[in-house]
Amino acid sequence: MRIDLNRSQPSEIVPDAKTQKVSAGLHTNPSQVADDKATLSGNPINVPALEAKALAQPEMRQARVNALRHSIQNGEYKVDSEEVAEAILENQKR
Repeated sequence: MRIDLNRSQPSEIVPDAKTQKVSAGLHTNPSQVADDKATLSGNPINVPALEAKALAQPEMRQARVNALRHSIQNGEYKVDSEEVAEAILENQKR
């Protein structure tokens, strides 16, 4: 595409041969345009299996949760950094 600055209307754009070929392809019949499609890769999520797995987990021990919450709020909860690091490394091996 080129802009011809010598015309009386400087904002007029004059298409060249290359632009005409490209724009000719853009004006297709709407019935010839294919529909867009999307596909997801990877394993599909099996919601019933996930639900069953969640329900199979033991219920939270509310007394333990309350004790931990109390320790954290009072600044009494101590974290062993070595145990955390070992747990992270062990989890990465799975």
